[in-house]
Amino acid sequence: MSYVNDLLVARSAARLEKRVGDDALLEVHRKQAFLTQSGELLRSRVLEKALLDRCVAAVHGAAEALTLEEASVFSFASAALRSSAPSSAQRLADAAAMFFSAHHGACLTGAQLVDRGVLLGLPRFRDALSRRL
Repeated sequence: MSYVNDLLVARSAARLEKRVGDDALLEVHRKQAFLTQSGELLRSRVLEKALLDRCVAAVHGAAEALTLEEASVFSFASAALRSSAPSSAQRLADAAAMFFSAHHGACLTGAQLVDRGVLLGLPRFRDALSRRL
């Protein structure tokens, strides 16, 4: 992904090469910032899809939480699904509890998961998980 961003920025810089002054440089930096943000969004969506896959696997008993973030996502997903899919919610809660019993750490809140970039948004993740189960 970095290669594509670098290539696009280089092309933009080449097109702007004929322009002189700070405006041209500022435009290149703006394009580079946009491409970096787009890359981060793509990375976040790939991570979110992987977490959805892990949640589905945990519901089916094929996965356990491996990291604090993953266990916290399982815990959040469990709370989000409690009323609509209680058996799935219980399996996710059990997978999270197994991690926290072995690794004495505090569960991250939903806001912390979003702040750290683990999830793009809580309602978005909850709805995507509900559709997949």
